[in-house]
Amino acid sequence: IISISDWVIFVASLSVIIFSSTLSITTISSYHHNFPTLFIMGGVASSIQTGMAENMRKMQHEQRENMMKAEMKRARIEQALARARARENAKWAGGLLSFVLTAIVAARLRTGRIPAPLAAATVPLTFSTSYLADMGWGNKIKRIKADAQRELTEEGSDIVLPS
Repeated sequence: IISISDWVIFVASLSVIIFSSTLSITTISSYHHNFPTLFIMGGVASSIQTGMAENMRKMQHEQRENMMKAEMKRARIEQALARARARENAKWAGGLLSFVLTAIVAARLRTGRIPAPLAAATVPLTFSTSYLADMGWGNKIKRIKADAQRELTEEGSDIVLPS
């Protein structure tokens, strides 16, 4: 698809070539697909169209590459943010777990027994803190990616996860 500005530049370039050239030029207005076609003796228009088509393919290829690079960068930024968020949450969960464990020790020393609600709270807090610590400082993200890549490979998909 050619934009209007590209079309105007193309027509202006052809006008300069037509009026400044010493070639024998024949203009025939035919409307194939609603675009005027210009026939020039010696193949000047053909070479211009070929060159423009080649440049357009190069530009589209570069745009695709730039889009892929930008997407990979965005994915890396999101992963870094997720890892930082997990670290921050692990710090908070670890602080809460430390508080609960301190309360358990204080209650044990004071009353001689461990309160059931505090003891029950340590189980989910321990698991959630361990999970967040593994996500933030461990290699959980690498294991998740490897598992996802293995699933995509088993399905025969050509999708590659960002690194």
